[in-house]
Amino acid sequence: MSDGTARVPTDRPLFSRRAVGSALVSIAAFTGLALITVGPSWPLTGPVLLQLLPALAALAGLFAGPAAVVGTVLGYLAYQLFHGVFDPWLSLGYLAFGLAASGLRNALDRPSDRGVDTDSGLGIRRTVAVVAVASLYVGTVTAWGYELTGRFQFFPTSVVLSINSFLSAVLLGGVGAAVLTRSTAIGRALSRLRSSQPSLEPPADAGGRWPLAVVAVPVAWLCLGSIAAVGFYLIELVPAVHFRSRGLEPLLFLEQSWIFGRHGSKLQTALGVTAMTLLVLALRRWRLNRPESDARN
Repeated sequence: MSDGTARVPTDRPLFSRRAVGSALVSIAAFTGLALITVGPSWPLTGPVLLQLLPALAALAGLFAGPAAVVGTVLGYLAYQLFHGVFDPWLSLGYLAFGLAASGLRNALDRPSDRGVDTDSGLGIRRTVAVVAVASLYVGTVTAWGYELTGRFQFFPTSVVLSINSFLSAVLLGGVGAAVLTRSTAIGRALSRLRSSQPSLEPPADAGGRWPLAVVAVPVAWLCLGSIAAVGFYLIELVPAVHFRSRGLEPLLFLEQSWIFGRHGSKLQTALGVTAMTLLVLALRRWRLNRPESDARN
C-alpha cells in the first residue's frame, strides 16, 4: 500500500487492538466530518448538484480506508435522524461508493507508489478513473433501492446520482486531495490509520489490472437497467392501438404481463439481485490482508 507497510494474508486475529483502535478513530473523525459537510450543496444544471458528502466518501475510501467510509455513512445517518428524515438507500449507495473507491485503489496500487504517504498512490488519471467507476455504485445501488420501494424509477435516477457523485468527488474532493498532498502531517496520520486496517485486495494474479467484474458489473447494471426503464416507459406511453396497427402487438406483453411488474419493477429487481450476486462471487477471490504490525498486538 502507499504507506510501505507489508500486508500479507495470515491467520492472525482480524480484530487486533491496533486495528480496532485505528478503526474507531477513523469512524469517529469521519462521522464528525460528515455531520459538518452533509448539508451544503451547489446546483450546476438541472438536477445535477455539487455536494460535499460524496467528496468526503471518496476521500475516505482513497486515503483513510474502509473504517473512514463507515464513519462517513454513520455521520450521514446521524444527520438524517437529527432532521427527522431517513434515506437508507442513499446511505447504502454512499457506503458502496467509498468501499468501491478503496477496493479499486487497492487493486491498482503500484509497487513504485508504495512509499508515498501523501497521495492516493495512483496518480491523477487513475484516481479519476477509480472515482468514475465507484460513482456508478452510488447510482445503481441507490436507484435500485428507490425502484424497489416505488419512490423513483431506476432511470434517470441512477444516471443523475452517478453524475452528481462523480463531479462532487472530482471537483470538491480534488480540493481536499490537494490539501492532503501538501500536508505531510495529515497525510501521514491518514496513512497510519489506513495501513493498520484490514483490507480486501485482489488476488495475486491480478497484477495491478482492473478487476473485471468489479468494473463491468456496475457498468452493465447501469446500462441494462436504464434501457429497461426507458423501454417500459415508452411502451406504456404509446397507445396500444399503434402497436397493433404496426404488427408490434407482442411488445404489449411486456406491459400487460405480471412477470415484469409495473414499469418493469420485477425485471429491475432481478437485474439488481443478479448484479450483487456476481459481485459477491467475484469478491470471493479477493484476499483479506492484514498489517504485519498486527502480529505484535
